[in-house]
Amino acid sequence: MSRRAFRRDFMTDLSNKPKRTLFTRKTAFVWAALSVVLALQWSMDLGTLGFPDSYTTPFARGTSTLLGILTAACMAQGLYFFLAGVFGRKVSAVGLCPQILAAAVLTVVPALIVKDCPHSQLCSRAYEALTGTMMDDGAVVKATACVRHEVVTHFLGTNCYPCLRAVSGFW
Repeated sequence: MSRRAFRRDFMTDLSNKPKRTLFTRKTAFVWAALSVVLALQWSMDLGTLGFPDSYTTPFARGTSTLLGILTAACMAQGLYFFLAGVFGRKVSAVGLCPQILAAAVLTVVPALIVKDCPHSQLCSRAYEALTGTMMDDGAVVKATACVRHEVVTHFLGTNCYPCLRAVSGFW
């Protein structure tokens, strides 16, 4: 191949390639940014797990490891798609879309299901069937338990944080 033919082929390839890969690379960058933001949010949620009096519900204790793994996987996928956007000149939209879909199904969807589980009757029943224990995420506190707990904490000079939140209707 002559030098002139190589240059002509190279220049025509460059003139068409940016138009085709620009959308794909931008999509990879957007998904990477979304993944990193979600992972950082979930990491902050895990860092503030529990109540101020250091009580952690059984549901939170049981799911914190899973959410930690999903958070790390989401951060890793953000790094992968960022690098695919930076170095992936040969990444096509046909190859990128299934990768994004698989990443969403394997990391984002399970994390959202676990986070929303206490508010879903179906998920609560499944949790109770799998673990053999009742769903206790700390959100539902009976008024009689609060009264008894408040009497005990009154003598100790402290306040029951879950009871105060339940009585005030903050949840």
